[in-house]
Amino acid sequence: MPSLSRCRSLAFVLDKHLANLYVAKMKIRNQAPGLLKKAATSFKSKADILRTKLIIMASLRRRMALVAAVSSGIRACVAGRPGQADEGDDQL
Repeated sequence: MPSLSRCRSLAFVLDKHLANLYVAKMKIRNQAPGLLKKAATSFKSKADILRTKLIIMASLRRRMALVAAVSSGIRACVAGRPGQADEGDDQL
């Protein structure tokens, strides 16, 4: 049969352990909103970065399509009328 002092020390250890668990639980409870806020901010910033990259890529595609259209138009003008520049010089 355990002695009274041993029971008291066991009760003290259990009480201390339960208090530590309560403190740990409260720390987790107090830190949870901060952690959720950090996670949401991180997700939002990554979504913003992805959105920005998509906008830049779409802008570059439109710009490249415009450059291709202008380039093909210039080629068509140059190839369609090869001797017109010489005729203009004769008139002056």
